[in-house]
Amino acid sequence: MKGILLTGGTGSRLKPYTNYINKHLLTVAGRPMIEYPLEQLWSAGVGTDDIAVIYNDPRMLYLSTYHAAKFTYIWQHEPLGIAQAVYLAKDFVKNEPFLVMCGDNYFSDQLKPTKPPQVWAAEIPNRGLTILGAYYFDKRFFEIFPTIKKSARGEYEMASIINQYGSVEITQVESEKWVDMGTEEGIRAVEKLAPGMPILALTAGPNSGGFD
Repeated sequence: MKGILLTGGTGSRLKPYTNYINKHLLTVAGRPMIEYPLEQLWSAGVGTDDIAVIYNDPRMLYLSTYHAAKFTYIWQHEPLGIAQAVYLAKDFVKNEPFLVMCGDNYFSDQLKPTKPPQVWAAEIPNRGLTILGAYYFDKRFFEIFPTIKKSARGEYEMASIINQYGSVEITQVESEKWVDMGTEEGIRAVEKLAPGMPILALTAGPNSGGFD
């Protein structure tokens, strides 16, 4: 099994902090945000040398400084949606099943991939059952992607991929055990959930070139 860690985006919901620092390097309960989804990949059984990092900020290369793992870095030239970012890893994944983690998603419980295609979802107030930022796919993803079109907002959507699969396993997560860290409210929520970690001010992660 391969892993894909998505670290693109502009961090618009976390401005003004992201005027100076990639959102995935913001400190959340004592750790850079990106460490939480990375840990999920390893806990799910992805090998230390089997993770592709999709990025659009050279500061994300810090991962190789802090971990004894051989990451494969793939540059995303233009943000065209999650599905397009995943497609960039086609040559890396080859024919293996792969687990995708969005870099701003926090799950308090360990994810357990079973059989692709599989997604994780939660009942979100005012939104209903919502697919979260974790996906388990097989090589068919790369066959489907060229057949989908951009959405009205100009992105290639994961929903389009999932609809083409037809039958997809949905693993439901309790809403209080998932957090979108892409907002200041979400970061505060994780700081309360992470056991034994202090509640810190929004600061940059190590080697970020941002805040002290």
